Amino acid sequence: MCEKNTPLPPKHGWREELEKGGPPTLHYDGGDDYELQKVAENPSAYILILEGHHDHPDCNGTYEYDGDENGKPKWTKGGIKLFWTGGSWDVCFGGFSPEAQVDTPVPPKSGYEKDRGNCDIKVSYEKSLVSSVIKVTGSGSDEYD
Repeated sequence: MCEKNTPLPPKHGWREELEKGGPPTLHYDGGDDYELQKVAENPSAYILILEGHHDHPDCNGTYEYDGDENGKPKWTKGGIKLFWTGGSWDVCFGGFSPEAQVDTPVPPKSGYEKDRGNCDIKVSYEKSLVSSVIKVTGSGSDEYD
């Protein structure tokens, strides 16, 4: 009884599957849903990389987590933001902008079809190098950010 996206063989059930005719299927890549959920668990630990905005190339590049808007995480780059409108994920730069009309916990990796123009938006996430703030406290110590 191997469950989908099991990173290692399960503790129980795999021998029975072998006896029934074959090895269990193991998925080492959790897929987009798994990745989006991991990002949603701690969005400040990730940067968002947007590519494929051919109409406004300034929208391409690295975005940093910038709090929540309309109940979901948003990422910003200068005056440009990728945020949840309440019905879609919008790459907002001040004009008609590509939107992904899908309800995901964080911006999806693809699907920005509404007001697409000449764009083929792709989003990826990477762990931020400055995602943690370390504070050392106690008697006689200093605080570091």
